[in-house]
Amino acid sequence: MNAFWAGGSAQVGPVSQPYQDGQTYNTIAAKLQAPRPDCDDGTATVTVRSTVHLLGPNAGFGQNGFAKLGTDFDTAPGTNTTPDMPVGGTQTLETTVEVPAADLAAGNVKYWMILETYHGGSKAWDTSGFSATYTYNTSTCADLGVTKSTEPSVDEVQQGERISYAIVVTNHGPGDSTGHTMTDPVPAGLVDVEVPDDCSLAGGVVTCSGGPLAAGESRTYLVTATAADVPAGTDAVTVTNTAQVSGNETDPDTANNTSAAIVTVNVPMIAGGVGAALALGGVAVWLVRRRVAA
Repeated sequence: MNAFWAGGSAQVGPVSQPYQDGQTYNTIAAKLQAPRPDCDDGTATVTVRSTVHLLGPNAGFGQNGFAKLGTDFDTAPGTNTTPDMPVGGTQTLETTVEVPAADLAAGNVKYWMILETYHGGSKAWDTSGFSATYTYNTSTCADLGVTKSTEPSVDEVQQGERISYAIVVTNHGPGDSTGHTMTDPVPAGLVDVEVPDDCSLAGGVVTCSGGPLAAGESRTYLVTATAADVPAGTDAVTVTNTAQVSGNETDPDTANNTSAAIVTVNVPMIAGGVGAALALGGVAVWLVRRRVAA
């Protein structure tokens, strides 16, 4: 976080008596700016602390000063110094406000310290200990991700075999997820699909609606299917099965919202390659490898 006033010791006043013995206040200002994350709820919480020390020669008179934090001086909330502060008095002022996230990112948030330098006598102040902290509010952001794999892990199957797919939805945070939807279109090459009780299959798409997931929690869906027959004239086909997840909250990273499992479906083969002749009742028999279509 950057500020015009970086927090070193700075002296304000004293000043000479104003016209008709009025009041004089001096102001120190700082601009606050911080990088914005990919996702937030549109607000940020900012806290600023600073210490004031009345050097004198005169004591404070009534309201000695105050600090304000916000985007507009007239409406910004603030913290007052102790009234009638004695010479040598010290006070740490702390102000916390919620500001628009866009304003903090753009440097539109300001901190003002206004100190009385003449009222019933001149006075000087020393300011020090400036610090500013911020938090972008990300409670409404949930990075949902999905991974899909075969269970157990297989790269190849024979036509007619069952394949089990484990689809894991994970909330990577930072906020909690109130719910999600996982969709899994059934690709060509899979038949007889079975889905969990809390999922549905309609129009060739598996849809699962999940409940709340706290940051770091996961939910697993198990979908099974049969590898369909490979078309005639083909020895094998590749089946790519892709799942996708979306949530109710803003997702700061959509790159992990899809995942695919790839399986090769083969046609079973019988016998061996052309090999040695076998004697069978005095007749030579050759073993021939050939494709068998189901």
